[in-house]
Amino acid sequence: MPHAGLELHDGERGLRLLFRETAAESGGLRLAMEWTVDPGRQTVGRPHVHAQGGSESFELLAGEAGYRVGKDEHRERAPHSWPIPPDTAHVHPWNVGQEQLRFTQTIVTDDPANGLTDGVGRYFETVFALSAQGKVDARGDITDFLQSAVTIRELLMPGSWLPTIPRPAQRALFGGLAALARARGRQAYVAAT
Repeated sequence: MPHAGLELHDGERGLRLLFRETAAESGGLRLAMEWTVDPGRQTVGRPHVHAQGGSESFELLAGEAGYRVGKDEHRERAPHSWPIPPDTAHVHPWNVGQEQLRFTQTIVTDDPANGLTDGVGRYFETVFALSAQGKVDARGDITDFLQSAVTIRELLMPGSWLPTIPRPAQRALFGGLAALARARGRQAYVAAT
């Protein structure tokens, strides 16, 4: 389970993730993480949105990042920070420089019962654990379709969505695939070892 001080490494994808504060320490209200990204690498390559009731922000500590908010792509050097408004499509920072990129990512929710901070923390731990097994591609996508569906459905929804597909359709699609994944023995959360 994610907890403050847990540090995860992904040598294949050139990433390090340090949990600074998690749902366990904040009563479910906050998740704060520090990322280190090698040149040419990325954290989360898919555009997504977070529903109302939560906010997300990033702060560049070192290096140069590309990132997207809405339809606008940006390129900035540290120090620089930016918020992600609720229900705004965005892509997390990727390293466009020649040295390591370091940044913090903070998610705050006004409703700890929505599971947003806990789910996102467990999602990232799962991605690191599966990457160690060779089951995550360079973009950060889980390569086993059913594993991806159950992990996204149970750990990220209803706080996170794809921006281009209506939410009821996503609920139905991911719900059905997640049920099939569980029937075939897959679990949403995979602990890092």
